[in-house]
Formats: sequence, structure tokens, C-alpha cells
Amino acid sequence: MTATERDTTLSLQAWGVTIPMSVVPMSLSKNGRVYWRTRYRDFQAQKNYVIRVWQCEQSPELRENVQPWERASLFVEWRYALGRHPDDDNAIARVSACRDAFQAIGLVRDDAVIQTAGVTFTRVPRGEESVTVSLRRDE
Repeated sequence: MTATERDTTLSLQAWGVTIPMSVVPMSLSKNGRVYWRTRYRDFQAQKNYVIRVWQCEQSPELRENVQPWERASLFVEWRYALGRHPDDDNAIARVSACRDAFQAIGLVRDDAVIQTAGVTFTRVPRGEESVTVSLRRDE
């Protein structure tokens, strides 16, 4: 188990899911100039990570009885230490695998119903960088 997995918690309430991540690969940025296999590998790793966390943290009854939400909003909280924070569109692109994971889990029928509601950036001391992705149910 990696440090990222050890430090991660997932919480599901009637209103949403929150997934903190300590590292989000730069290769998933829209401006990233990496080989397609690297981008694909990192995308799948992030998607599988979210699914694994869901499976480990939620009770079997909850996992099996999830009812797909009709609409949902995605919130991204980006905590960075050095330099300038990423552009909004790059921050959203770097967590896009989470959208696919939420669909694979069964929280939504199609990731097209997930609207990006907000991206916030906060400067933190070095070593405390992280990203939190929250999916909230819209009524």
C-alpha cells in the first residue's frame, strides 16, 4: 500500500463523495506533451485508484445498493505550494479520470451528467500539496 493510499479517505453521504489525493499526474494536463501510453497509463491508474478506494472504504451493502444519481456537480480543491496554480481547464483535465470512475462505481449512469461546479486553489506549505475531488448530488 502506497503513502497515497494510506492517507486517503473516502466519504459517502446522501449528498456526495469526497476523495482526497496527494498527487495528480502532470501527464493528464491538457497541455501535457507526453507519449499517449504514458497519459493512458496515468489515466487508468487514477481511475482504478478511485474505484479501489471506494471498494475498500464503503460497506458491501452500500456498494451493492448504490442508486445512480440523475445529476451531479464536481468540485475540485487544489492545494499547491510552489509557483503558480494550474489553469482551471488543466486542473479539471487532470482529474477527469475521477469522472469515469464515478460512472464505473455506479454513482451516475453517464459521466455526461456531471457538471463541473467549481475549482478552487489554495497555497499551502511545501509538503502539504494535495487535490480533493468532490462529487455532489444535485436534486
